[in-house]
Amino acid sequence: MNMPKKSKKRRKASNGMGNIRKTPNGRFEARYTAVVNPFTSEKRVKSKCFDTEQEAREFLVEINRQSTNGSYILPSNMTLERWLISYLELYAFNLKDSTRKSYEDRARLHIIPAIGNVKLCDLTPVTVQSFINSLYKEKGDRKELSPKTVKCIHGVLHAALGRAVSLNYIHKNPADKCVLKKINRPDIDPLTDTQIIEFLKRAKEDRFYPIYFICLFTGLRQGEVLGLTWDCVDFENKTITINKQLIRKRKLRYSKVENDDNKKYELGPVKNDHIRTLIVGDEVMSTLKERFEEQQREKQIAQNLWFETFPGLVFENEFGGHITHTTVRKHFKKIVTNIGLPEERFHNMRHNYTAAAYEGCHDLTAVQKSLGHATPDFTMRVYDHITQTRNTANAQGIDKHIKHLKNQMQ
Repeated sequence: MNMPKKSKKRRKASNGMGNIRKTPNGRFEARYTAVVNPFTSEKRVKSKCFDTEQEAREFLVEINRQSTNGSYILPSNMTLERWLISYLELYAFNLKDSTRKSYEDRARLHIIPAIGNVKLCDLTPVTVQSFINSLYKEKGDRKELSPKTVKCIHGVLHAALGRAVSLNYIHKNPADKCVLKKINRPDIDPLTDTQIIEFLKRAKEDRFYPIYFICLFTGLRQGEVLGLTWDCVDFENKTITINKQLIRKRKLRYSKVENDDNKKYELGPVKNDHIRTLIVGDEVMSTLKERFEEQQREKQIAQNLWFETFPGLVFENEFGGHITHTTVRKHFKKIVTNIGLPEERFHNMRHNYTAAAYEGCHDLTAVQKSLGHATPDFTMRVYDHITQTRNTANAQGIDKHIKHLKNQMQ
């Protein structure tokens, strides 16, 4: 009598690792239990098929290893586009309006159209690097982007993916290993003394002359001078405290903004939150005193029509309203065009202040603090051309001193 053959059972994986079964189509299915929600610890049975039993077994071994040390993350089916929008909605509230707007624009115009449909779990370093490389090339009507612009776009992508890692949506940040082109900063070419004199002569006829004068000889940014209030001006000690700036509020598409008063402008914190106090000379103080007297005359003329948008501003229009960045830039552009410098920018006056400050000050840290830069290293990198010129002059001075000593030795 023939005994029936016992069915050969397929071996299970080790305890706690899941199990493997052969499917009707001849492949091997590895079944395992995974946490689908790291916040509620909800678990679900998952599976994945392989061509060989060995591949399935190795997969379960790796899953078990990751589960043991807490590094296993269930692949997320969320697309990059959906995550970028969620990231901007939920995590961008601490950024300034202008910064949030730039984040949104980089995501909307560059990242989402190119790789927004890719799932987070499918993003790889190669995918990100290919995307970054494409930004350096012309595409349709779009010109190739500068290394600085590409770096900013990569920064947004890297920050969003970094947050996804911290939330256990993905295991690693695929933007970590990205290679970017080096940013070559153009040399800064300040105005010559002759050009500054010509500019001041023409600017004297413009109602914003005090603004130009203050920026040219203090290095204030445009938003800082337009947001300057009288309580920050100390005539007795000849100091100006820079603790805020006039900011144009940006229309945001994704980010949520609470307590929005619908104003187009606001007084916000200075860049890098670096509040600083400048010690200024008599000429700057004299210009501010003249501006104060002029403002009092404007109040008397306007009388009931005087209404201050932001009380206490040093620079206001004839009726007490704030002065916009665009208005000042248009007036400035007209002046520099008339003296044959159409490419000159308002921000360049800050460069002229820096050049003059280097001439009168050997301390890099003092110049950095006056400008409101985050670190002396940043000042050194931005104004490397100016510092090199100063170093050359110092070297020439030392050389003359050496020659003088040699002559004395003879």
